[in-house]
Amino acid sequence: MWWLALMMFTSPAFPFIVFVCMGLSEAVHSYDALPLVLRKSRTIAEEHPDTSANEFPGYRLGIVALTPAPTIASARKPINVAAPAATIKPPTTDPSTPSLSNPSYMAAFDRRKLSSVEAQMKDTQISDNKADRSGIVPDFSTTSDNSQELVCNCSGEGVSDPDECERETGQCDCMPGYTGLQCEECEEDHFTNGTIGCLPCACDTFGADGSSCDSSGMCTCKKGVYGPKCDDCHPGFFHFSSTGCQLCQCNNHSTYCHPQSGVCLDCQNNTQGHNCEECLPNFYRRQGEGSTDACLPCPCSSETSSGSCHLDSSGLPVCDECKPGFSGPTCNVCTDGLFKSAGVCVPCDCNGNADPRSMPQICHPETGHCHRCINHTTGAHCEICARGYTGDARYHNCTLR
Repeated sequence: MWWLALMMFTSPAFPFIVFVCMGLSEAVHSYDALPLVLRKSRTIAEEHPDTSANEFPGYRLGIVALTPAPTIASARKPINVAAPAATIKPPTTDPSTPSLSNPSYMAAFDRRKLSSVEAQMKDTQISDNKADRSGIVPDFSTTSDNSQELVCNCSGEGVSDPDECERETGQCDCMPGYTGLQCEECEEDHFTNGTIGCLPCACDTFGADGSSCDSSGMCTCKKGVYGPKCDDCHPGFFHFSSTGCQLCQCNNHSTYCHPQSGVCLDCQNNTQGHNCEECLPNFYRRQGEGSTDACLPCPCSSETSSGSCHLDSSGLPVCDECKPGFSGPTCNVCTDGLFKSAGVCVPCDCNGNADPRSMPQICHPETGHCHRCINHTTGAHCEICARGYTGDARYHNCTLR
């Protein structure tokens, strides 16, 4: 060792040369250890792979995959470990100021950087172990479709295609008139009686009070309207329109009128006319009665008169026209010189022996008995000679005995 001390005292540059050599030695050892650290980092990364959204492998906690290159990026020039120490020139700056060209400074920097990388990789491994123990499964992206396909439950009579349905809701494809998830119900304004499918109500837009119907297809009709589809006026109503049907105006003598014109049909109580307001021929209404009252038969026989009548000034019915041989207000009396026989007026039969003073009615109008006889005759028809006389009265030759 004496020679070392001798050289230190004899050459002032010797300490500096020794310092540089020691720094180069440390740098060589650091470069030799770097590939081992990098290989260890890649081994840990392979044991804990992760897959990013782009399917490129990375490492947890934002650690980028390390390349196998053994060199560490540095601002200084690469150091050739095989170069002789004589090629290293002393620094021109103050030795007390750190410099990137100082081998010792860079060696210490490299060691700290490697220690930081190893610490981060160790923390990553600890985090992975904790995640495995806690049951947390890493969020790996997969391209396989794990969703289960929905099976359609469409077998009802209203289904148009049993294999077609909405994949999210299961709504079946329904035929017209059906609704519901499985097409098991009738749509609004449709009906079914349980034996047939859903049919449209088809209610008349004018006569129906709405478009819905019951289970038998009967619509709800407006006033005066009837029929399964409310498309006709009810008996006793007419003038089918959007407001319904109007009541027939028949003065209580009929319950039915023409459904379009409103003319009353089948008038009762001996009436006639558009609204059953008139009396039939040979019928009349008493004085003071109106069109709602019934009509009475005229007191005029069709055998003795025309049958029709009217009211006279006193309000009594009078026959309009009497047949020949009949007279009187009601044509029920035979005229003078006639009497009623078998319902007709026939001339009085007095055999020419009737008293002219009994004119104009020479015989009773009902029985035909002559009122007075002359020419010494007697009898109902003056057909025999009076007492005390003899002869033939019919020949006017009755004489005294």
